[in-house]
Amino acid sequence: MNSVHPDIKEILMEIISLGFHPNLMAASGAMALSVYEEAIKNKKGEYLLIVEGSIPTKSGKYCEIGEKDGKGIPMGEWVTRLAIRQKR
Repeated sequence: MNSVHPDIKEILMEIISLGFHPNLMAASGAMALSVYEEAIKNKKGEYLLIVEGSIPTKSGKYCEIGEKDGKGIPMGEWVTRLAIRQKR
C-alpha cells in the first residue's frame, strides 16, 4: 500500500482485481463476506489467496471474520475453505 510507482491507485484500479481486503474495500458485513462465498463456489483456480499475518488455531473463537446463523466464523475456517479451492 506504500508503493510509489506504481502508486496504490494504479495498482488497485489497473493492475490487480482485489476481491477482499478489510481495510481497502468499501463493502462490509454480509456483502463483504459474499466475496469469499463467491470465490469458494464459482472461482476455483481463478484467484490468489494471500494471508497476511498468522492464523490463530488454538481456539475457534479468535479472529472471527463475520458470522453465520449467529455464530462467528474463525479466520482459519475461511483460509481452509478458500485454500482448498485453489488450482493445484
